Amino acid sequence: MLEALDLPPALRLRLCSLFPDERLALRALMAPWPDLGFHSIWEERALWLDPVPGERRRAFERLLEAERGRFDLSVPYFVSPGTDGTLRSPYAELSDAEYWLYVVLWGTEAHARLALERWSVELLGGKTTLEYLREARRPGWTDRLRHLWQGPREDPRRVAWNAQRELMFPVYS
Repeated sequence: MLEALDLPPALRLRLCSLFPDERLALRALMAPWPDLGFHSIWEERALWLDPVPGERRRAFERLLEAERGRFDLSVPYFVSPGTDGTLRSPYAELSDAEYWLYVVLWGTEAHARLALERWSVELLGGKTTLEYLREARRPGWTDRLRHLWQGPREDPRRVAWNAQRELMFPVYS
């Protein structure tokens, strides 16, 4: 499957050196990275065409190295060809890939669903994560005015992700 993809040689070599199992390499290739705008390496594979790695490519490679365990075949993965993934998001607010991030963060689907559906999150104005994302999808007239004065707001997916990470790994001051 990996051979059938049009990947830059440097990227193919990197994936194969980190993941001897092709399914794991495909998982790593397709996974979204919240800290990089929820982009996958697949979406940004052109970064590996440049013989001199830029900062964004180095950021992807650092994450791949540090997070190899999240692609283990014993860990649930979202549906994507060649990955053996079966995880589907039960929420319209989250893609299968985004939902997978929360399942990995919380360890199980049951914990992820509890965190997303039930827990009020202070950083999200006391709303649950799903309420916050649902409201962010339908901006009102005040959001349009704010956009005119302040420019585009931060990606709600990133705000929600950071709030959930804060729940899991609180920063004490």
